[in-house]
Amino acid sequence: MIVVTGGTGLVGGHLLFQLIRGDNKVRALIRPQTSPEKVFEVWKHLTTNPDELINRVEWYPLDWSDTEALSEALEGARLVYHCAAQVSFDPRLKKQLWQSNVELTRNLVNTCLEKNISKLLYISSVAAIATPEPGEPTTESCGWPTDPKSVYSKTKTLAELEVWRGIAEGLNAVILNPTVIVGPGNWQHSSARIFDVLYRGLRYTTSGGTGFVDVRDVISVAQLLMEQPIYGERFIVNGANESYLSAFSAIAKALRRKAPSHLVSTRLTGLLWRGEWVWSRLSGQEARITRHSMHAANNTQKYSSKKLQETIPFTFHPLQETIDYTAGCYLNSLP
Repeated sequence: MIVVTGGTGLVGGHLLFQLIRGDNKVRALIRPQTSPEKVFEVWKHLTTNPDELINRVEWYPLDWSDTEALSEALEGARLVYHCAAQVSFDPRLKKQLWQSNVELTRNLVNTCLEKNISKLLYISSVAAIATPEPGEPTTESCGWPTDPKSVYSKTKTLAELEVWRGIAEGLNAVILNPTVIVGPGNWQHSSARIFDVLYRGLRYTTSGGTGFVDVRDVISVAQLLMEQPIYGERFIVNGANESYLSAFSAIAKALRRKAPSHLVSTRLTGLLWRGEWVWSRLSGQEARITRHSMHAANNTQKYSSKKLQETIPFTFHPLQETIDYTAGCYLNSLP
């Protein structure tokens, strides 16, 4: 039995699809208010008959704070993929992020230890890796941020440390730290949203850059590492380092739209996040832009997957191929 958390999200949805194609017995843990059909937001891009596949997954509604129910949910499990997480840079969501990222992971780690799970694979984030010296690429040896700049970075760091605590207590686990994951899913959520934004028209971008990776590569790496006797390690999963201008221009071209043509100054980004702060408090909506997200957008950080490629034989999809594939899925989903 393979257990997957976060099975209706971008990474979890793609992972579930691959697991059931491999004829595995799979149980997906979802929140009680989450419908299993939410996975169609991912599967509709992968198959013409997603509704015929949904019953091949055992959907298990679960309150993550209920440790007894979690223990029952892992009964008979051998492997666990922990993909569930909440992504937000809005400091007002600190409590929800703490519950979704830290407490969930702590309870899962404790239950995996209790149930003697053979192996746990945790999808962490490069947000849980400290920034290196200027000009140096980020590697696994950079450690963890001692003063995380965002609530998201803080909760993902603490969540990852829960896994390391489990490893110290005897849990067989491996950790992946992906960069920005690109692939088809819900076009209004996660990194897939940038395709919708660029299709609708985006004139401005920032001067920074980061790493990008194909969701199919994240899934392939996760499955390869789960199959190998590799424990107590973490691996950056990054296909390419690109500027936001270059990446967004390539996406716009693939969508047959005009590329962003103006760089936003640091002064203007300061005005933007302050305006968004006021709007979010007046509207009660989650802030789409924050001081921390704007700071990151104006910085350039490069990531190295050298450790991963020295550990397992793996070749990443070229970023242009990933963009063309994802843009094609977006265009095909238009009414």
